[in-house]
Amino acid sequence: MTGEHMEFPLRVSGAVGLRSLVDKNLYPPSALEVTQEMITKFGELTHDRQWIHLDAAAAVRQSPFGKTIAQGFLTLSLVTYFVTSAVRVEGVRLALGCGINRARFLNPVAAGTELKARIKLKQVQELEGCVEAVWSVALVRDGRLAPLCIADWIVRYYL
Repeated sequence: MTGEHMEFPLRVSGAVGLRSLVDKNLYPPSALEVTQEMITKFGELTHDRQWIHLDAAAAVRQSPFGKTIAQGFLTLSLVTYFVTSAVRVEGVRLALGCGINRARFLNPVAAGTELKARIKLKQVQELEGCVEAVWSVALVRDGRLAPLCIADWIVRYYL
């Protein structure tokens, strides 16, 4: 599938459809801007109100990044958005995020950053009543190769 023209979101059916994506590199074209409003709202919801996230003037003066940055967990939470906008698993009554096997914040995500994703389905396993998938996701700044955040997200699809 790498190099082929793909229409996103990809539509697959159940375990068989998911298996067809294992080890394929997916590069959905859509980007998402991480806005200051998103960062501020996330900070309010999670009580993470550090100045590096909320105070633009202080961030310009004191931060090595020159502007406010997103909370790591905000960045990590966007993995859900990118995978679900890239792949639709049809014939599923419920998709449930079950955890993260690995997550690393490699570079900060500054307010105003346009994020894109590189996605690979690492494995699919049939369990009782569901199919478990492990998605490897790298969030990147639009137009650059170096990832800002990487994570392996575990999702159970109940058929």
